[in-house]
Formats: sequence, structure tokens, C-alpha cells
Amino acid sequence: DAMQGGILLCQEKLGDIPRKGKLATFVAEGDLHDIGKNIVAAILRANGFEVLDLGRDVPTAKVVSAARESGLQMISGSTLMSTTKGGLKRTAETLEEEGINVPLACGGAAVSRSFVDTFGNSVYGKSPLDAVKIATEVCSGKDWKEVRKALY
Repeated sequence: DAMQGGILLCQEKLGDIPRKGKLATFVAEGDLHDIGKNIVAAILRANGFEVLDLGRDVPTAKVVSAARESGLQMISGSTLMSTTKGGLKRTAETLEEEGINVPLACGGAAVSRSFVDTFGNSVYGKSPLDAVKIATEVCSGKDWKEVRKALY
């Protein structure tokens, strides 16, 4: 809470930052650990991205609905627990099945590049700074396959 308050103060002092794109963040369904997501959201905002924070323990349907209704260019999903990482795969696949061309940047302690590479519509990020690199590439018009090639 203190970190979030400090970030708000800094944002007020910085004033308007030109927006580079519109993104969402969430923690996979079943996982209540959101410190990593909060750090990713803060760093994305500090780098000029508008971020819709969907929260923690977020079902796939909520992510898909946000992508459909909010004009998102990318979604960043994370999980700390290995038992919930399947929610990231399910979300990426559902977005693709629904014809929603919004890639999912995946990260968190339970997530690895080898896991993310087993499904499409996704890019792996090891650190919060990777989320900025991925978002920059996606918001410049690259699809998930091009971003994987550029960053891997």
C-alpha cells in the first residue's frame, strides 16, 4: 500500500506522460500473490503505458471481457504458484480462439520461457523490465511471433 501511494505521488509530480499504448495486468485465477503484478503495472505506467489493473485471482472470462471492451493492445499476466500457471495458457488460448488479437505477456516465479513457448499468442518475460520491452514491441505493431523473435 505504501509503494502504491508513493507511485501515485510520483505520477502527480510528473504530470501527464504521453501514452504509448493501453494494457492490462492480472494475476492468474487461484493465485492471490500480486506484488509482482503491482511492480509490473507501476513500471509500465512509469514508461508511458496506460494500465488497467484487473487484480488477482482473475478468471479467464474477465480478462477476455476486458480485452474485448477496453481496446487493449497487450495483457500482462503473472502467477507465483505452479498450480495456477495453467490459467495463463488458458487465457492466451481463449483470446486467440475468440479472435481477440491481444497478446499475453507471461511472467512470475512459476513461469518459464519453456512453459510459455508451449502455447501461442504469448511472450515470456523474466522481469518487470521485460514487460516494458514486450509492450513497446507490441504497441509498435508487432504480433506475438515477431516479438518472440525480436526478444528471444
